[in-house]
Amino acid sequence: MRANAVAIAVAQILAKAVGFATLVVLTRALPIEDFGRYTLALAFVAVLAPLADLGTDMYVTRRIAQASERASELLGASLALKVLLGALLVLVTGVLALALRYAAPTPLLIVLAALTLVGGTFANSWFAALRAARVMDREAIGTVSARALHLAATLAAVALGAGVVGVSGAQALAAAVALGAVVLVAKGAVAPPRFAGATARWPELAKGGMPFALTAVVVTVYFRLDTVMLSLMTDERTTGIYGACANLLFASLLLSQALVTAVFPVIAEAGSLSDERARTVVRRALTLSLAASLPIGLLASAFARPGLELLYGRGYGEGARALELLAWTAPVLFVTNLLGHALAATGRQRDVLVVSTVNALLNVSLNLVLIPRMGAAGAALATLLTEIAGLSMFAFRLRAHGPWLLHAGPLARVAVCTAAFAALLAGLRLTAWPLWLSLVLAAAGYAMFALLSGVVRPADLRGLAPRAANGEQS
Repeated sequence: MRANAVAIAVAQILAKAVGFATLVVLTRALPIEDFGRYTLALAFVAVLAPLADLGTDMYVTRRIAQASERASELLGASLALKVLLGALLVLVTGVLALALRYAAPTPLLIVLAALTLVGGTFANSWFAALRAARVMDREAIGTVSARALHLAATLAAVALGAGVVGVSGAQALAAAVALGAVVLVAKGAVAPPRFAGATARWPELAKGGMPFALTAVVVTVYFRLDTVMLSLMTDERTTGIYGACANLLFASLLLSQALVTAVFPVIAEAGSLSDERARTVVRRALTLSLAASLPIGLLASAFARPGLELLYGRGYGEGARALELLAWTAPVLFVTNLLGHALAATGRQRDVLVVSTVNALLNVSLNLVLIPRMGAAGAALATLLTEIAGLSMFAFRLRAHGPWLLHAGPLARVAVCTAAFAALLAGLRLTAWPLWLSLVLAAAGYAMFALLSGVVRPADLRGLAPRAANGEQS
C-alpha cells in the first residue's frame, strides 16, 4: 500500500511539473494573443469536461475494488459510454464556440482541446481499473508517459515553427498515442474490457457517477469559468496574461495537495475530529500549509513583474497586479483545501459540496462586476474574495474545533518566520543583483528561517506520518 501511494504521488508531481513546463514553453513560443486563445480553449473545454465521463471513473474504481470479478464488464461499459459522451462533448463545445461568435481560429482550438481531453478520459478508465486492482505503479508509468508525450508533441510542433493550431493538433495526436501506451501498460494487470451488453450497464454507471460529476462541475466552474468570462469581456491578450498568472497559482497547489494527501487517511481512520490523532495531524498540517503558502504572497509582492518577465518573457509583466492578488489567494486556498478535506474525511462531503457551490456562484457574480472594471486583476480579485468567503464558511462549520485548531505556539512561529522573510525580501529589493540570484537567496533564507524557528522540523521532510500524529503535539 505504501509503495502504491509513493508511486502515484511521485507520478503526480512529475506529471504536474511536465504540464507546467509545457505551458512555460508555449508562453515563450507563442504571441500573447495566441496563448490567450490556447488558454481559453483549455478553460472552455474544462468547464464542460464532466460531460465526457459523468464521474464514472470514481464509481468504477470503487465497484471493481468491491467486486473484482466485474472488472471486464465495468471497464467495457465505461469505455463504450465514453465513446458517446466524447462525441457529445466535441459537438457541444464546437457548437457553443460558434454560437458565442469566437473569431477564428478559436473554435477550431476548442474542438482540438476537446479531442485531447476525450483521449485523456479513455485513459482514465484504464487508470480507474488499475487503481482498483492496486497496481498503481503501472498507473504511475502511464500518467508520466502521457504527460511526456504531450510535452514532446508540443516541443516538436514549436521546433517546426507551427502556430497555435499546429500545437493543439499535435497535442490531440499525442493524446491518441498516449492512450495506446496506457493500454499497453495496463495489459496483463487488469482484465480486458468486455463490451457485450455494455449499454445495459450505462444507467448504473450514470447513477453511480453522478455525485462525483456534480462536484466536478462545481469545482471546474469555479476554477475555469473566470477565464472564459474574461475572454468574452476583454480580449485574447488579457486572457493570455491572466492564464499565465493562474498557472502559477495552480502549480503552487501541488504543495497543498501533497499535505492533504498525507493527512486524509489519518483523519479518515480516526473517523472524527474529536479524536486526538486527527486533531494533531490537522493542527500540524495547518502550520505547514501557512508556512508553505505565505511566502508565495510575499514573493509576488516583491518580484511579480520581473518574475513574470523572467519566466514567460516580455509583455507578461502587465499581469503583475493579477499575480499579486492570485498569490495572496494561495494562503487562503491552502487552508480551505485542508479544512475541506478534513470535513470530507469525516463523512461531511455534503458540507464541502455546499461550500463549493456557493463559492462557484459567488465567483461568477464577482467576475461579472469586477472584470469589466479591472480586467485580469478583477478576475484575480474575484478569486481572492471567493476564497475568503469559502474559508469563512468552513470556519463556521468547524467553529467548535477552533480552540485546538488555532494553537498559539505554532501560529506565532509562522508569524516570526514570515516577518523575517519579509525583511529579507525588502533587503533584496534594494540590491542590483540579478533576479535569479535574489530568488535563490530568498529560497535559501526562508528555508533557514523555517528550520531555525521550528516551523518546519526534520521529521516533516520525511512526510506527515501517522506515527508522528500519535505522539508529538504541535
